[in-house]
Amino acid sequence: MNKVLTSVLIGLVSLLTVVKAASVESLFPTEKPSVTFEAGYQSTYDVVGLQLSPGAAYGSVALSTPFKYVDFNLSAQTTGEKFSAFQAGLDKTLNLTDWLAINAAAGTGYYVVDGQDRNTVNATLTLEKLWVLNKVVTPYVGYTYDVTGLNLGNLAAADFTNQGVTFGGKRPFTFGLTSWADLTLTPYAEFTHYENYQAFKAGGRVAFVLWNKLSPFAGVDYIDNNVDFSQKYSYDGVVQYTAGLSLTF
Repeated sequence: MNKVLTSVLIGLVSLLTVVKAASVESLFPTEKPSVTFEAGYQSTYDVVGLQLSPGAAYGSVALSTPFKYVDFNLSAQTTGEKFSAFQAGLDKTLNLTDWLAINAAAGTGYYVVDGQDRNTVNATLTLEKLWVLNKVVTPYVGYTYDVTGLNLGNLAAADFTNQGVTFGGKRPFTFGLTSWADLTLTPYAEFTHYENYQAFKAGGRVAFVLWNKLSPFAGVDYIDNNVDFSQKYSYDGVVQYTAGLSLTF
């Protein structure tokens, strides 16, 4: 916990330094904030590659606000009593050259699962543009630290810390159907090596985007981990599906 508090303090000092050096204009959004409301059903819920909650209908809201030096993102999702997730983060795409652009993101997550809470911090680097590579795949690497760790009761592995590194790739496709409708498809695959287990996820999401605002969507994910310390957290080749409707302003 001391390490986490030290990291938070360093982050706050760095942020205050940037704010002090920045112009007044940089403290205001450069564009209109984007708000997305979503409602749907998901067949299972996972955090850090672990199965934590059974399927349920959910509702969520996400806010994205672009600033001159960084973009701010905030989201909340809940199924009611079983599962809730709250996430906040910062990200920015750095256009380094004509052929290289990197997106850097960092954030924190707070989850409530069956009345028990857990916290995570994470950071991700995504190669948004790298020559012709992005015509095939957009690679990314991420780091996640589960501040809460795992509480496994009387098992030998009780209360171990949990951090991991993720390697993955995605490839977004957009197909123009009419002047007011697009079809988007985003397949992905990722592997995460945690301290005490590994997790693999692959799948995709398809959506019909109507008037750039209304989007019925569906998603399918294959999830597998090699957790052997508790059947409660295990994914053994599970297919997770999601379907719903989103509205963006």
